[in-house]
Amino acid sequence: MSYRQSQYQTDSSRSHQIDQDAAHFGPIANTIITTLSQDNLFWLCLVIVEILGIILLVCSILWMIQIGGFGFGDNIFNFHPVCMTLGMIVCNANAINNRKTLHLILQSFAIIISWIGVASAYIFHYHKNIPHFYSLHSWLGITALVGVTVSVITSFLTFYYPKASAVYCKLTLPFHIFGGITNIALSAGICTIGITEKAIFSLNNNPDPNQRYSSLPSIAILLNMFGIVLVIFTILVVWMVTKPEFKHKYKQTLDSHYALRRQTTLE
Repeated sequence: MSYRQSQYQTDSSRSHQIDQDAAHFGPIANTIITTLSQDNLFWLCLVIVEILGIILLVCSILWMIQIGGFGFGDNIFNFHPVCMTLGMIVCNANAINNRKTLHLILQSFAIIISWIGVASAYIFHYHKNIPHFYSLHSWLGITALVGVTVSVITSFLTFYYPKASAVYCKLTLPFHIFGGITNIALSAGICTIGITEKAIFSLNNNPDPNQRYSSLPSIAILLNMFGIVLVIFTILVVWMVTKPEFKHKYKQTLDSHYALRRQTTLE
């Protein structure tokens, strides 16, 4: 029996079981099951991810406005959290949830905006005579950003270069997917470290004890909520990418892509 026939029988038996469950529990269950079909569930999760991504970006901007706003003097560092949130978190997550061309465009934009964020932090440290790359946050951050930069360059050469072998493309795809999932999870962890680090540095130096981190002023609550939304966002993105039913939505497209690449290579 071929894989396609086996998959068809599995899907048929699963559909039959769902129909039996719906009949047993009545019309309410039938409505819920229909509403939460795999296609509807995918789009529902995607909408939630986009909303959470916007919330993350808004939180980072509000945070920077509260500690001085944006500028090219002493406030140049404030571009760093916003750029890294937009690049390594929001755009990176959207890239791994999209198909080939849009995937490359989003990841390329994520890399550019993230390196701008790194540059803003570096310039700030340089002018303030603060040591560079001494913290765990900076070590892991540079590792993640260099990793995703190398991944995008090698992926472009692998999946877009016309003479690349179709067999090589298919062999490297699982590693590319694993690297993308690892990077979004690592980026979220690095971001939470950075939020805590910056909160401690900026709030605990306040002469007013009521405005220090331990007293939970409004900005501290904002940062904690920022971190909580970030964790929920990352869990949902990783779940969407690894959920077998969602991955199966793209299997036919991938198969046709590799069939075309194999034919082009042989010619």
